[in-house]
Amino acid sequence: MSTAEGTEAIGRRLLVSLAAGLGPGLLLLLVDVLLTRQLICTNQGFNCLGVALLAIPLAVALGVGLAWLVLYRARVEQGWRIALIGPVAAWAIARVLSGMPLPQSALLLLYGMLGYLAAGFVTAPRVAWPWRAGVGLLLLAAAVLPGLG
Repeated sequence: MSTAEGTEAIGRRLLVSLAAGLGPGLLLLLVDVLLTRQLICTNQGFNCLGVALLAIPLAVALGVGLAWLVLYRARVEQGWRIALIGPVAAWAIARVLSGMPLPQSALLLLYGMLGYLAAGFVTAPRVAWPWRAGVGLLLLAAAVLPGLG
């Protein structure tokens, strides 16, 4: 627990951020299962596309709220910043790791956990700004560069 701004232990912040990333990953995994097993749609025409266009953003929004709740209850300083940046970082990491030979379920959980871990690091007040900026730039490069090739 911290007593003043910027006195939170970085290891605790990163561990809680990693755990908070499980929630969004599990929600996306649930949506993936519901769509691929056609439990909430039928695969006739574009029916599943419409459901996916609604379900995926809803799962991301609920995941942000769930992650924020975990961070808030764990008293992580400015946890709302981690909760908002986490999905963007997870998306960037997913662009790089999408070719890994792992099951889709493991990848979705991995993206969420690593994304929120990176967001916890980038927003940590006790980490020097060059390190935070460097990790942020790596995430930006991971998001942009695969689309250029």
